[in-house]
Amino acid sequence: MLEAAALPETLFTVWVNLFMHQQVKSGERLLVHGGTSGIGIAALTLAKGLGIETFATVGNEEKAAVIRQLGGTPINYKTENFAEVLKQQGGVDAVLDLVGASYFQDNIDSLRQNGRLFLIGFMGGNIAENVDLLTIALKRIHITGSTMRSRTKLEKAEITQSLRNELWEKLGNGEISKPIIHQVFDFKDVAKAHIEMDKGTHIGKVMLEF
Repeated sequence: MLEAAALPETLFTVWVNLFMHQQVKSGERLLVHGGTSGIGIAALTLAKGLGIETFATVGNEEKAAVIRQLGGTPINYKTENFAEVLKQQGGVDAVLDLVGASYFQDNIDSLRQNGRLFLIGFMGGNIAENVDLLTIALKRIHITGSTMRSRTKLEKAEITQSLRNELWEKLGNGEISKPIIHQVFDFKDVAKAHIEMDKGTHIGKVMLEF
């Protein structure tokens, strides 16, 4: 039940943004920010199963090792500029971004022609300044934003059905890895769980248990 509880929000978010309508396809390259977060691990796991080459930003070697185990290429954002690294390797076709404003221009620089930027978080701010709009036009970049909470019950039901049809069997037979559980807190200790998350050192999901 604990592993099951770790699935819905991460899988819903990743599936509807990247794969439900084949926004990112086999043979393409995907950059995932926050690679060892619950969202990041879900994105990398699904992408690997769909034949998509992945890169992910991380903050230390322990997290980099996890990315390699998931079949991705880690980029340490504390010691490297991810845009420069990716440009040297030919860029990526899509970026899943939980950071927002502070990464916006580097995301644009990392994308290839007809690239796609999926904005789902704003830990680095929601107002992007000094953005080169000409680059967006010349590369024909598509930028989309998405939240799960504002969707209607009907929209969420459609995502649920799509996951059931396309993914659930693969989860059951092990084609797609189970979620990684970092730590479990008693529900009464929810404040401690938030403190643990705020450290930024967790790998996978921080869970609450009743």
